[in-house]
Amino acid sequence: MGLFDIFNSKEKKEKKVNDEYMKNLIASVFPGGEDEILKDTKRVHLILQGKLSMDECKACVAASKSLLYISEDKSAERMLPYIIDKTNNKGTEEEVYSIYAYLSGEGAYINQSINQFLGITDLYEDSVNSDELPNGYGEYGLTETNPILTISIPGSNDYLSRLRFNGQPITYERLGSTSSDVTTGKIDIYSTSFSSKRLKNIYICHYHRKNSTKAPKGFTII
Repeated sequence: MGLFDIFNSKEKKEKKVNDEYMKNLIASVFPGGEDEILKDTKRVHLILQGKLSMDECKACVAASKSLLYISEDKSAERMLPYIIDKTNNKGTEEEVYSIYAYLSGEGAYINQSINQFLGITDLYEDSVNSDELPNGYGEYGLTETNPILTISIPGSNDYLSRLRFNGQPITYERLGSTSSDVTTGKIDIYSTSFSSKRLKNIYICHYHRKNSTKAPKGFTII
């Protein structure tokens, strides 16, 4: 076997390994197979209002959702530039964020089997795709009976980083979690401050399908 043959054989083996890895990754990211890929592709195509072809949207979905699946950092700060690139810079800021929120929310369900293994079987049963729970009551975001909804813990951090008091960023710290009769998911409690002044506690439930764009009373969100 000549030197060229050795390298050629090595390249073939590496390609086989990479192809097998990608096949397994796609199977994990899209457990529903082609039907799930098509559903996500149609959703992204709708969000982008036809700015990309269906094939381009499919490539964007496959790449973005795969990165969300394997990356420890699933934050908007990490993902938005990547999604912008995968939309060929044709999506508006709002559209790209909507894609991120949708794919991140869907990505959270991939780990549901792990939660079931741990005995958390009803965690996502009442998840919604809205700014607030339809059965919530009390002051929005300031009580556990009407929590702010996000798609994940990184989603909660992203939400809090965009929250403003008197037009300026706040500081925040997670105090713990509680439960409520309005949702099966745990509700995180955050203390908030501005210029060393203690503000109100904020309640967030991160087991839902989108990051809320609504701010609690006394705050604004960018």
